[in-house]
Amino acid sequence: MKSVVVILNIIILIVEVQHVTSAVTTTADRIKAAGYGSETHTIFTKDGYGLTVFRIIGRGNRTTSSPTAPVVLMMHGLMSSSDCWVLQGLKDGLAYNMVDRGYDVWLGNARGNTYGKRHRKLSLDSPKFWNFSWHEIGIIDLPTTMDYILQKTQQPRLHYVGHSPGTTIMFVLLSIQPKYSEKLKSLHMIAPIAYLKHTRSPAVLTAVPLVRMHTPLDNLVSYTTSRYLPIGGMLFKTCINPRASRELCDVLTALLNGGMSDYIQKSIFPDVFKTHPASTSARQSFHFVQLHISGHFRQYDFGAELNLQYYNRTTTPDYDVQRIQPRFPFHFYYSDFDDFSTKLDVEKFSKILGNRSISHFINLKKFAHFDFMWAHNIKKIINPVVLKIMQETEEAWRNEER
Repeated sequence: MKSVVVILNIIILIVEVQHVTSAVTTTADRIKAAGYGSETHTIFTKDGYGLTVFRIIGRGNRTTSSPTAPVVLMMHGLMSSSDCWVLQGLKDGLAYNMVDRGYDVWLGNARGNTYGKRHRKLSLDSPKFWNFSWHEIGIIDLPTTMDYILQKTQQPRLHYVGHSPGTTIMFVLLSIQPKYSEKLKSLHMIAPIAYLKHTRSPAVLTAVPLVRMHTPLDNLVSYTTSRYLPIGGMLFKTCINPRASRELCDVLTALLNGGMSDYIQKSIFPDVFKTHPASTSARQSFHFVQLHISGHFRQYDFGAELNLQYYNRTTTPDYDVQRIQPRFPFHFYYSDFDDFSTKLDVEKFSKILGNRSISHFINLKKFAHFDFMWAHNIKKIINPVVLKIMQETEEAWRNEER
């Protein structure tokens, strides 16, 4: 069984999943099925990637969001998409709770995932299409999405909710372009990732030997290759079948969820297995493995020779987190049973940030990586905290503007 787990972890880490389904259900379809309206927007980055962004605009016959409604951008994690916030069967999702409270909620997507597979010049078959990590998502996709939303809503600032790498990209952006702090209100970093030294994720740990080598194979897989066998997707799709091996599907669920969970809503499993893992570049995954190896929050390590071309030095530069100066502190939501984003690593980063972060430790056994979005008790332990902070931030901004 252990060998099977190792093989599955390697597959899931480096396989670009390409789901083949007879009927594709989009984020917009999921929002409609939940009784809400939506808008679909396409934006293009300066380097040519087409990203689809979804806006939830309320229940029933509402066709537009209030022009004065506070804006929220939600960003997904690794091998995920905007679908993660609105899965079919999900009860009390944070996105819908925020809409019900009067927020103008937008669901973003990153290049390469289910809703980021377009490019003005490159095809999906081109290795150049997959030539990115979460660094590029942080310095290009995220600010492009923010600027588009703020222009569309005619608002100067927005609230931000990120999960897993959805937090990493914000740390990257604010360390390189700190001016974006002026466009942000409250910042909710769910299962945040900057440091991964203490990760317990088997997917990360089993890939360490390959990533550590810096061989031609490493560069081929992590930097240029864009086509992979769809084995990972097929394995996850088998779990939609009620006759599938429960042992296999339990392993897959634990791998996806960053640990065993006592809280995840079983009603969402069919849609989870339809939508996850979403496609991504292998280099994005390998970049996280490098964080574990180095113990640093740093840019991608191409090896000494290529580092000279990219950074004009043989070593990889760390992100300058001292440049991260949010107007309001980050809010970190984390647990001790998340194998990917561990308590030790989150608290290390929180200590570095000092009063620029506030910790919200979820002291529950077997509360894992995706439970922050998919647990049956999120309406009690996650959503009220986020909504309360957003309300307090709104009041603080109004008082400051008077």
